[in-house]
Amino acid sequence: MDDVTRRKSDKNPSEDIPSPLPGAEPEAADYVVSHLEEAIEKGWIRVFYQPLIRSISGELCGMEALARWDDPERGLLTPAVFIPPLEKKQKIWKLDLCVIRQAVEELAGRKSSGKPMIPVSINLSRSDFLCCDIFREIEDIVRRNGVDWSLIHIEMTESAVNPDAEAEFKTLDRFKEAGYELWMDDFGRGCSSLNLLKEYAFDVLKLDMEFLRRETKRSRSIVQSIIRMNKGIGHQVLSEGVENREQVEFLRKSGCDMLQGYYFGCPMPLEKMLDCCAARGIAIESRKQRACWSALRNIDFLMDVPLALLVCENKTFRLPFVSDRAMDLLGEDTTREELEKWINDPQDTAGAELFRAVESAIRTGDSGEICCSRGDRPL
Repeated sequence: MDDVTRRKSDKNPSEDIPSPLPGAEPEAADYVVSHLEEAIEKGWIRVFYQPLIRSISGELCGMEALARWDDPERGLLTPAVFIPPLEKKQKIWKLDLCVIRQAVEELAGRKSSGKPMIPVSINLSRSDFLCCDIFREIEDIVRRNGVDWSLIHIEMTESAVNPDAEAEFKTLDRFKEAGYELWMDDFGRGCSSLNLLKEYAFDVLKLDMEFLRRETKRSRSIVQSIIRMNKGIGHQVLSEGVENREQVEFLRKSGCDMLQGYYFGCPMPLEKMLDCCAARGIAIESRKQRACWSALRNIDFLMDVPLALLVCENKTFRLPFVSDRAMDLLGEDTTREELEKWINDPQDTAGAELFRAVESAIRTGDSGEICCSRGDRPL
């Protein structure tokens, strides 16, 4: 797969952006190539963001930076118009650096204003590695703006990395050693995905949206198998192309860590994207929460034994996940909300015992077991 598809705004063909007129492609391509430097200098290249959602909490855990060309004469150009000719002429690295610079500067602006910081994933292409020292370029931008490296995620498709190119792997190593996360996009689409996965340890794998677009029982089984495999080797998994609540629930129960798609929002300017998330009750994940959820990357949510996750904040328990197997033990008439209410009941000794056990684990760092019951059902 090439890098063109990767930049098509979550690859949703229904995106409400005008397309080029039939037959206008060659002329439009020439225009894009000859006006790139002017577009960068005059601010015609804009960055839109698509939200990334933590599946287990429903909170905003990141965003993907995507390029838009807002031309004063031709209007808003789609990525399909300007990405291919820039790739062909090996000028895409200039566009990528423009996007990276804007994204990092917007993060720096939030930092100086005391606003919550949100990690951003940025896309790299093959020519970024060939036409410049991409690591040094990004390092200079990040250092100059005083942004934490952990907030920048380097995202690439397998077509951007040549498994036989030692220099590219050395560049990836430089990113990792500096503290950046490395993400592999569109996992499962290319024929060499597993081979690349064998050669390099990425932090996050983004499942190709085609797994959800053409849903079948077989495709869902494949998705679950991919999630289990990657959790076994310590990767987080993000699924793109999420378009409905049913998909959200399936991926959450399967242990998929993060979600992206038009169900949560299309690519938009930063403040508009944040306003849309706030209007839907989607809070911004804190750094502490991020560390907590990232620590769960190895947990197999599809295990046969009953499983539940409890979060204790301000002496109150939240129950973000309970497996179907665990709910079966409690009886068909019990809901997750009822279980959470019971655990937090100050008159119930089981909840008090559980809280004391949590306090002890935090204080000593030790794990342990407790046994309590609800009626005649042991927990």
